[in-house]
Amino acid sequence: MSGPLLPGAVEMGLEALQRGRETNTDFKVWVAPVVWKLAFTGNVERALARECAYVEKSLKIEGAENDPLANRVIASIQACCPATSRPLA
Repeated sequence: MSGPLLPGAVEMGLEALQRGRETNTDFKVWVAPVVWKLAFTGNVERALARECAYVEKSLKIEGAENDPLANRVIASIQACCPATSRPLA
């Protein structure tokens, strides 16, 4: 299984499921979302903008480079997970 971004939790879960089912047909795997709260000690806006550009390019999101970073992150999440993403407010 591959997608536009680097492999992540779902791909690892699928691999674990395949390996587990080789010896136990009832083997189950759960994927749990994790949220990190980060506190930066300096201005990381340029670095975050570069990361957003990489993700946007991978997801083929065009014209977002002038949007606020928060909007760019939200757009990336929605492009990556449209069925499960929704506004929080």
